[in-house]
Amino acid sequence: MKWFFTDFDGTLRNSRTHENEINLNDLEFVKTLQKNGHKLIVATGRPYSSIKKYIEAQYQLHPDFYICNAGATINNQKDDVLYTHEFYKKDQDLITEKLIEMEKEITSIIYATSTEEKMLFDKEWNFEKEKLFIDMTPQNNEINILHDKKLICFKILCEKPVWNKIVEWLESQNLRVNLTTNNVKGLTFSEIHPEGINKGNAIRILQSQFNFKDSDVIVAGDDNNDISMFEEFFDNSYIIEQAYNADIQKYAKNIIQQISEIAVNRNE
Repeated sequence: MKWFFTDFDGTLRNSRTHENEINLNDLEFVKTLQKNGHKLIVATGRPYSSIKKYIEAQYQLHPDFYICNAGATINNQKDDVLYTHEFYKKDQDLITEKLIEMEKEITSIIYATSTEEKMLFDKEWNFEKEKLFIDMTPQNNEINILHDKKLICFKILCEKPVWNKIVEWLESQNLRVNLTTNNVKGLTFSEIHPEGINKGNAIRILQSQFNFKDSDVIVAGDDNNDISMFEEFFDNSYIIEQAYNADIQKYAKNIIQQISEIAVNRNE
């Protein structure tokens, strides 16, 4: 039995058309994979609260597990939380205060807990973003409400020089965090997670619970937050070739156009 871990945006959902849906061949591939007794896990930067509902309603697809918020949570089909990791309160409060200080330079902030993900604000909200973000609209709240949350992730949309300033500040404070970026249809969100949080680590946690072998793992992705999967399971790693990922294609063993190119035998 194989355990197939696939990113969502740009990997599983990769029709390469304006509608940006799951390619029919790819959809048939993952449904057949499950029918043949293998496990399907969606590993995404999106929150569990919206991605499960969207995938089931839109595609009648029922992954066995979800790794969400780039590795900060793991859920099964029954909505059970198998793993979550929150910020230390002190670290969370320091980051929140810094974002308050820099608010004028930031376009949008999204925050996530183990049970929800909300858009705090977006100064450039439009119809295209409304279509892109599943079940999410700006709350238009103050950043200071984050002090009262138990966060697993900050997602920040801003210009690169502004993000660089945030990174420099994080380093100066010696905060134990993990940084990554997530490209969603041309928008690059920079993310701050607790230390050690990434998709590769989440697979290891799931592996410790279900005792599958490294050789039974297949990983597919397309973006920076997928690199940890490629590094942990290089021998069976696949990167979807996209215009934006030329610099990271070296991290995966195989370069493909669609996930349906991956060979998974029924009896493996």
